[in-house]
Amino acid sequence: MPSNQNKMIAKLMHSAFGDKPNARVVEYLDDDESLRIPILICPDSPLENFTTCATIGLSDYPMYQNNREFPSRLEIISVGNTGLEWFPNVVSTAAFYIMQNRWLCHPGGTLLNVLNDYALNLDLIHLYFTSPFLWQEELKTLQIETKMVSWLLAIPITDAEYKYIKDYGDEKFEDLLEKSEIDVFDMNRHSAI
Repeated sequence: MPSNQNKMIAKLMHSAFGDKPNARVVEYLDDDESLRIPILICPDSPLENFTTCATIGLSDYPMYQNNREFPSRLEIISVGNTGLEWFPNVVSTAAFYIMQNRWLCHPGGTLLNVLNDYALNLDLIHLYFTSPFLWQEELKTLQIETKMVSWLLAIPITDAEYKYIKDYGDEKFEDLLEKSEIDVFDMNRHSAI
């Protein structure tokens, strides 16, 4: 049963994603079924033919930096083409990694090889995290009862793009995406590099 805090987070995200009547919440389990994470799935958001997926309750789990609990908790958002039944699994896999490893997920960070098991015919294999630019006004860092919640957008990227980030940094990478007019939500897109 979701906590009142997580119900509040779900309502806030549902509203930010356009109050889609066909939105639903599906609970995902990790491989040994010891962890679970609800995923909000909103078809036709932010645009027709795209689906937004977001964790609900990842913020119940702390992240650590230098062996100290990081003050903010996290919810992940990602967008993919509608019809990719496996896409919410990508979001849940990232969430399970953070939950199990207490990994400090941050803007500019990359989680490697997350899509390998799902998108076998795509070049996009890693998840890059950035601010949720489409929902900046609606999804600002929020203090609710016992936790401070932030949101990050997970963008699937290619191995060449990951290497570019390592060589030149996340700011230059995001500039490159913008200048190249890359649709980061299109799972069939070509690499920017």
